[in-house]
Amino acid sequence: MKLNYVVFIFVLFFSSHISAQQQTVPWKANDKDVSILVFGDTNIQNRDNPVEAFKYLLPTFQAADVRIGNLEGPFAGTSDDPMRPDIPHKENWSHSEPEMVEGIVGAGIDAVSVANNVTWPWMALMRSIKVLEEHNIPYTGGGKNIDAAHEPVILEKNGTKIGFLAYACTVFPFQHAAKENRPGIATVRINTSYQPPPKYDKPGTPPVIVTIPVEEELQRMEKDIADLKEKVDIVISSYHWGRSHYPKLIDYQIKVAHAAIDAGADVIMGHGNHLLGPVEVYKNKPVFYGLANLVFDWFDMLDRKNGMLAKVDVKNGELDRVSFVPLYRNEDNLPEIKDPNSGIGAELYTTIKNRSEGYSTLEIDGKEVLVNLK
Repeated sequence: MKLNYVVFIFVLFFSSHISAQQQTVPWKANDKDVSILVFGDTNIQNRDNPVEAFKYLLPTFQAADVRIGNLEGPFAGTSDDPMRPDIPHKENWSHSEPEMVEGIVGAGIDAVSVANNVTWPWMALMRSIKVLEEHNIPYTGGGKNIDAAHEPVILEKNGTKIGFLAYACTVFPFQHAAKENRPGIATVRINTSYQPPPKYDKPGTPPVIVTIPVEEELQRMEKDIADLKEKVDIVISSYHWGRSHYPKLIDYQIKVAHAAIDAGADVIMGHGNHLLGPVEVYKNKPVFYGLANLVFDWFDMLDRKNGMLAKVDVKNGELDRVSFVPLYRNEDNLPEIKDPNSGIGAELYTTIKNRSEGYSTLEIDGKEVLVNLK
């Protein structure tokens, strides 16, 4: 409690010293009950003041009612033993030190997903969960056993109930997925198969790759969502998926997203490949296939600076308006909101719009990008 109070005072002081231009919130005012911000991969490491990572986002975060994102970087502490790295089979990966949680606290983030490929092994997951619990940060997508890993977060704001679930499709084959009597993350694992190429007479032609969700895990996800929808107004379902630095959708992503919405999900927040992905509208519900990065301090991501901050407005318990703004991390590795009308913001908007062609209709509205839900 004492630490949270100190961080709160720091945020008040810090935000009061941000210029008027930096404090500009791009969202158009509208008549809604609740505004929810959703964002992608967040990794905070090696900062003297972790809250500073959100320096240019704090005013926008503070203006929203609810903030939800993916924590890709467990607060498990990192190893200094070169013979025992944090994730031996993932080159140069390092977990975050527990004190970096101050950034999440100071930014006022309401809930995080812990279901992703770097929350490994389960011992690191449990250390990170302990840190989150000590700082009263709700989480979903991992726990002491499979039932705990599938337990949702339920938030209530202005009379609106918001449910949050999280899953990973990118899963290591050992010490990762939660089991009945072992900690781990919630998963929708994917089977990959290979079919002969259509041109048999062309040596070297790549095979056709087919990806299919594991039926048992897909069904459990569907039941999770359906059960949660009976208790809340809005269900947000999070997925760590895709191939790192590969911009195209993989067929299983569409299958999982559509199954989730068919089961009752209202918003799909996807992340994991660290690139901006298409925005789809399926049955009047938004699917953000690639929110990319928010704060990201792992050195291997320093040249992948793009991201997206999405806003979901809810009125009378239903989706009312959905929009987003591009993000770009500056030379100090601090994410900034960019105007989609000009400069780097326009370039990022064009990328997202081109990748969303055939999936949704996007248009600039002021300094944000409106997602047409019809």
